[in-house]
Amino acid sequence: MNHIRRRLLISITLNQHHNHQARRLMSNFPEPPPGYQAHQEASTQILIKLEKQEQQPSEAFINPVQEYNRDLSISAIKAWSSIRNQELLEKKSNNSSKNQRKKNSNNKRAVDPSPENGTTDHHHQSKKLKQSSGSDHQSNPTIQEDPTSTISKESVDQAGQPLEPQVDRNPKKETQPQKFTALEALSATGLRAIRYAKEIPTLKSIIANDLSLSAVNLIKANITHNGLDPKDPSTEQAKVRVNQGDACDLMYSHRAPDRQFDVVDLDPYGTAAPFIDAAVQCVRNGGLLCVTCTDLAVLAGSAYPEKCFSNYGGSSMRAEYSHEYALRQVIHSLASSAARYGKQITPLLSLSIDFYVRIFVRVNHSPAEVKKWIT
Repeated sequence: MNHIRRRLLISITLNQHHNHQARRLMSNFPEPPPGYQAHQEASTQILIKLEKQEQQPSEAFINPVQEYNRDLSISAIKAWSSIRNQELLEKKSNNSSKNQRKKNSNNKRAVDPSPENGTTDHHHQSKKLKQSSGSDHQSNPTIQEDPTSTISKESVDQAGQPLEPQVDRNPKKETQPQKFTALEALSATGLRAIRYAKEIPTLKSIIANDLSLSAVNLIKANITHNGLDPKDPSTEQAKVRVNQGDACDLMYSHRAPDRQFDVVDLDPYGTAAPFIDAAVQCVRNGGLLCVTCTDLAVLAGSAYPEKCFSNYGGSSMRAEYSHEYALRQVIHSLASSAARYGKQITPLLSLSIDFYVRIFVRVNHSPAEVKKWIT
């Protein structure tokens, strides 16, 4: 686990440097339409609708304080994608080596004489082969064995013909990173989903979901404003796909293994407790679950112990280590929810920042590992 954390921290540092450069190189965006104001963050600019009377942002608002949250999430997802891609390549290489060893073993077993005939038959066959070899040399004195020949015994088939060397027809295929799908269950303005689509090269597609119709319309406008609309909608699918609906309903509808997401991001207003059960079920095996909880007054304070128990299954306390205790409570809630479905979580990065906690865990289907959690 230490090497995974080191890679996460290195990726976070590099990505923060990249984000600072992106801010200096501001992209050219079209002017905001009447009734909208623009908000720039890293590579993305979003539109925020203004109220006609007070000229203030409407309900679908953006929280600039959590820009670090989004920067951190992009870095963590990139690191997870790199780790997962390396794991897939190692697994593919191990399977290929195993199949090759099995094939060589079968070929060797087919060429070797059968021991069922006894040692006498084996000696007789060896003597016969030597006599045959001697007669061949006498009848063809000009044919000599080349000691510099590069053809080995393993490269010859049963008929004595050289085997065709195994050549990778597509050498770039193995080096191409594995793309993944993602879900932002509570998208609001769509800023996070759009930044993921623009700044994470290995992202195949992401669904930006929100229950509010006004928020969904704003997400669509921001996608167009950032040039992420497909050139030909009839043949090409959008990288950022918009969905209007209840977050839990959407996640429960993606519980089937062929419909699950590789990355699920929960960034609610307040606690993420109502969404955890659905989230752990729609994450693919080996996928990443990103969770934000902004109710540190409940998690790290002493004023609402009953509320903390109802949300996370434990009571809060006011102490020097209260923020660490808050992280452990959320992780425990994630672990207990995942364990009901034979899934085990592995915390990769857990932070308490300002007024919220941000946690990244990998989700693996492993009933045997779940049983070890009791110890």
